[in-house]
Amino acid sequence: MRPASSRRRLALPGSDDVATRLAFGLCWDLLPVLRLIAAVGRVSNLRFASAQDIAGSGFGTPSPPVVIAVPLHLVLATLLPFPAMGLIPLLALQFALGRIFLWRGYPRGAGGQAFGFGATLYPSLAALPLILTLLVL
Repeated sequence: MRPASSRRRLALPGSDDVATRLAFGLCWDLLPVLRLIAAVGRVSNLRFASAQDIAGSGFGTPSPPVVIAVPLHLVLATLLPFPAMGLIPLLALQFALGRIFLWRGYPRGAGGQAFGFGATLYPSLAALPLILTLLVL
């Protein structure tokens, strides 16, 4: 059984050390990250539904997936049990591989970039249910 202070992650932190403060802040920062995820998803859907395929209109830039992946990876790093920490480098490597596919598909427009974009974004999004589960346990 975990102590009461670790079960209630939404309450103020139980101690004042730097690691606890970082974990507390990162967990609360999931709220803006979730909003960013929704915005990127909406723009992505509009981009693929559009008749216009403007080169470099956003999918060629790494910003949205990076801005989503890094905070989620950091939150995972604060919540995962130590033996499961290997998930963090796997997610980072998946992200890097996805960016290579996106870069190689860039000359073919949005359709050519789709796999790489998905390979950078979806593994991070797949970690979200795990994060939410770890927050309530």
